[in-house]
Amino acid sequence: MYRKTILFLSIALLFLMSATHAFAQATGGSITGTVLDANGAAVANASVTLNNKATGQVLTTQTTEAGAYSFPNVPVGEYAMNIENVGFQTAMQNVRIVLNQESSVNVTLQAAGVAGGVVEVTASSEALVQTDSSQLARNYETRQVQDLPIFNDPRSLSLLAPNVVAQASGVSGDGGSVGGTRPRANTFNVDGVDNNDPSITGREVGIIQDAINEVSLLTNNYNAEYGTGAAGVFNIVTRSGTNEFHGSGFAYLQHQRLNSASTTEEFLIRNGDINEIPQTKDVRYGMTFGGPLIRNKLFFFGALQRNPISGEGAGITYSAPTQEGLARIAALPGASSYVVNLLRDNLVLPSIATTNVNVLGTPIPFGDASVVTPGGSQQNQYQLNIDHLPGTRDQFRYRYTQDFSTTLEPGNGNPQFANQVLLKNLLFSTTWVSTFSPSTVNELRLSYKRVLDDRPLLNQGFNDFSNITVTPLNLALGPNSDLPQGGFNNSYQIYDAINYVRGGHSFKFGVETRFLIFTSFFLPRGRGDYVYTDFNNLIRDEVPGDLALRGVGSSAFTGNQKKFYFFGQDDYKVTPNLTLNLGLRYEYLTIPRDANLQDLNAISSVPGVIDFRRPRADRNNFSPRVGLAYSPQGNSRLGRLFFGDQGQSAIRSGFALTYYETFQNLYLLQLPPQFQQELDPETAGVGTPFLQSGGLPPRPIPPNTTADARSATGAFIGDPTEPYIMSFTLSYQRQLTPTTALELRYLGTRGRHLPIQTRLTGGTVNYNRLIIPTFFNSPSAAQLAGLPTLGSLGLNQVFDEEGSVIADRRFPRRLDEFGFTSNITFFEPGGNSQYDGGSISLTRRFSRGFAATAAYTFSKAIDDATNELNSSAVNPRRPEDFFNRNERGLSAIDSPHRFVTSFNYELPFFNRSGNGFLRNVLGGYSLNGIFQAQSGQVITPQSGIDSNRNRDTAGDRTIINPNGV
Repeated sequence: MYRKTILFLSIALLFLMSATHAFAQATGGSITGTVLDANGAAVANASVTLNNKATGQVLTTQTTEAGAYSFPNVPVGEYAMNIENVGFQTAMQNVRIVLNQESSVNVTLQAAGVAGGVVEVTASSEALVQTDSSQLARNYETRQVQDLPIFNDPRSLSLLAPNVVAQASGVSGDGGSVGGTRPRANTFNVDGVDNNDPSITGREVGIIQDAINEVSLLTNNYNAEYGTGAAGVFNIVTRSGTNEFHGSGFAYLQHQRLNSASTTEEFLIRNGDINEIPQTKDVRYGMTFGGPLIRNKLFFFGALQRNPISGEGAGITYSAPTQEGLARIAALPGASSYVVNLLRDNLVLPSIATTNVNVLGTPIPFGDASVVTPGGSQQNQYQLNIDHLPGTRDQFRYRYTQDFSTTLEPGNGNPQFANQVLLKNLLFSTTWVSTFSPSTVNELRLSYKRVLDDRPLLNQGFNDFSNITVTPLNLALGPNSDLPQGGFNNSYQIYDAINYVRGGHSFKFGVETRFLIFTSFFLPRGRGDYVYTDFNNLIRDEVPGDLALRGVGSSAFTGNQKKFYFFGQDDYKVTPNLTLNLGLRYEYLTIPRDANLQDLNAISSVPGVIDFRRPRADRNNFSPRVGLAYSPQGNSRLGRLFFGDQGQSAIRSGFALTYYETFQNLYLLQLPPQFQQELDPETAGVGTPFLQSGGLPPRPIPPNTTADARSATGAFIGDPTEPYIMSFTLSYQRQLTPTTALELRYLGTRGRHLPIQTRLTGGTVNYNRLIIPTFFNSPSAAQLAGLPTLGSLGLNQVFDEEGSVIADRRFPRRLDEFGFTSNITFFEPGGNSQYDGGSISLTRRFSRGFAATAAYTFSKAIDDATNELNSSAVNPRRPEDFFNRNERGLSAIDSPHRFVTSFNYELPFFNRSGNGFLRNVLGGYSLNGIFQAQSGQVITPQSGIDSNRNRDTAGDRTIINPNGV
């Protein structure tokens, strides 16, 4: 129903828009306004000139018959604006251009010869109040980006904005939750080009903090030019050279002696697990330099940065036999000499015994051991920018970014299992802005991005070493369980948009294509994942009692994909103080190449029930945007209090529907058994001795019959339905002083078709049979004796003497009757979310050495699943498949109260001293800080067992009953 309504609204919008436009602001800002004479009549064909104070760049245009003018894509910075026309005095005005915002400058010209003719500015020239756009944006200037303590991560600036909360523990994604949405719905751009990770979402190429000119966060409701994300749009614009040579050197230091303890570290210190804050040393240093190659024409800017980090790696304490204890075990009847030698050769054993553990009927000395692998990383980054301004009609911008890093990751049980993470990221882009006429401007952008990801073990001899876990001892042995892993992707982007101004309309239409060449090497549990019930289970070399799985088949997934976007917007100035924003966007994504391999499993299809075929792309991704901005002028005393003069306040409202993309990992985890399989002991026909025989075999078992294929099937890819967010906004902005503005805002969002991992073969739960009561006070013996048991309810499992299941009476699986005996996972587009938030924020731009922001948000976030995967014990996948409405409740990202403030203050001491030594050594210091406070995170207590008897323990909840038993 929603999708049909959206399609209807989109078609209606298309007819309302005789053409299409949205100011090209991805790499700059814009200026619009109206030129009138002293009688209020429009001045046509007036010449409007902008002159960049730093580079000397000159841009020109002319007013239309309605007196309107527009500069749709202007690099951020300070400009001098001149307005001239025959018979009028020249008017001059200083203008500041802000990223992704529109500066509105309306001018009244005086007739030539009139004494004291001046420009009458009727709206803010610094975009403190957005009088022409309903787009929600928060901007951070160069000083804020460089001086606030964001630790080389400009994404953290988003947390200074209203309606944004810090990412909850266990919630996947990048950039925090914007407007109550999943962080995976955020999207990231650098100098107007794509910087998103196609595999798991999030930022891909890091940018040097001191190379950033400005950062802009667009919140949920934005123009049709922006897409591929439905929450926050993170835009970064890097710095350019100017007509003066400028350079800087910088260094940032973090050290455990300078840092306060985190909440986790405080807990560990109180419990005696650690004595002090773990050692860490993070030194980031580099330089910038830029200037003219040809004055007023050709400029360069460069930056480099190194960031070595050293410190203690994460250590996990586990229990294991001492050297003496292992020697005793080797002599016990029934102990596997192979397992004993494996532990002796590969596990760090405790040196001191703290207890005795019964092993094969004999007390054996055990102790506690902790393996701490030295952690650390090295990151090298480079930035080179060239700007070419051959004339007033053309602008050329070239950007190159390089981000290389090496990180050491620990394994389990021994430092020899450590691995490296090698990342090599490159991003190149070029932009050509061409002015065809005073009313028509075209922007062309091309980009290329290359990402290499390699995660080799330091000792290649352990590439096939299995992961061994003994849960009661917290003992884990082997490399990182996600290894081997790696991949690469090459991304090509072509973007072209044309801006056209006619009368009160500012139009833009554009098209964008992206070509992704993507290959990932990842085979889940490719070395074998073996979880033992206890140490005896391991030392006998039996089949693991808790879990024994091994991924086999091809580890390579090629997700080559094409993406096409079309957009249009009309910003229609109905009256001088009322603007309508009408936009429409369409997105089409092809299916990643290897997702089509599902048709290899066509033999498993059940007509009318489940069809293993090539998935079909979603073609119904129309995205309408509607908004208005009204700038009233107060005439009465009360009116002037609330609205001031024209341009000093704005009432804005908008609706937007935005899609975000199904990321590659949701496909590569869902491959058919003919391509990838997950073997278990029963399927592979293995027994004791288990590890000595090689564990589970590394080769797949060809499913040659329908029965074999269905039994081996563990995944299904349906036709993708792209998730989307509907947002509703209403805001009031008021300029309080020339540098300070207040905003009151309501933001509501509704998420639909959010992906959730579902088991198509999950047990069908009959809650009428689950009638075991909960006691809030200790029951009597008679009450307990009369209770039903799982056995009496017919929902128990029957085990033999060796612990193997011989009868399973839990609720039956779906699709059992067709021979599907494994868990078949499917990313169902069935999730829903709801967010309502009110906020008040204050922004002060730099003036007299001081800038500040403050925001308080009161909100409520509700959903039926916060994560796509069961990836967090704090907020797991829901315990029941399909019945989403039963799981509706507070989201893991719900944070009712959040307050954040930041400040930049230039200390005034010695800045104007006549003594050069005092001025340069003791002057020029500043204080900069961020303070945040928000409500705590809700959690879901889990039982750790199959409480609802649906044959799955994931997400099953328990009852917190302090008085019960």
